[in-house]
Amino acid sequence: MDTDPRIDALIRTFELHAAEHAASEKRFAAEQAARGAEQAAWEKRFAAEQAARAAEQAERDRKLDNRVDALFHGLDFYTVEHAARQQKLDEKLAASAQQIADLGRTVSTLDRRVTRAIRAGVLEARRLRRLAAARDAEYRAQMEQLRAAHAATEATLRAFIDSLRRGGNGHHEFQP
Repeated sequence: MDTDPRIDALIRTFELHAAEHAASEKRFAAEQAARGAEQAAWEKRFAAEQAARAAEQAERDRKLDNRVDALFHGLDFYTVEHAARQQKLDEKLAASAQQIADLGRTVSTLDRRVTRAIRAGVLEARRLRRLAAARDAEYRAQMEQLRAAHAATEATLRAFIDSLRRGGNGHHEFQP
């Protein structure tokens, strides 16, 4: 049977296209396989990198946890130490407050004593002024008496001296 040359040409074209399509399919499959291998290799590298990053992050987290634990331990130590220091300071403050209260009482007592001493000093000064005034008055009275006695003595002495100046029988004049 003879076939129509157009059909033969069409069949050959179809077979040629089928062969090209099969070759293209093979190339595509090979490329897909190569891409699949590349993708698998890339995914393997990515998974390895992710695992390495996860391990690094886990190590950083562990170190950070250790640092945080150390900080909390230090903080606990300083908190306890601070509480102990605060208690000592509170005790010292209470002791100081007691000493201040004692000093306040002592100052109050001393204030009362000084006030009494000042009152006693003022009373003594008044008494001494009265005594001095009395002695001064007595002194003035005695001086007045002494002046009067001196004046009387002087008058008597003058009269005596004058009596000596007058001559007696011999009319002698006394020349002192």
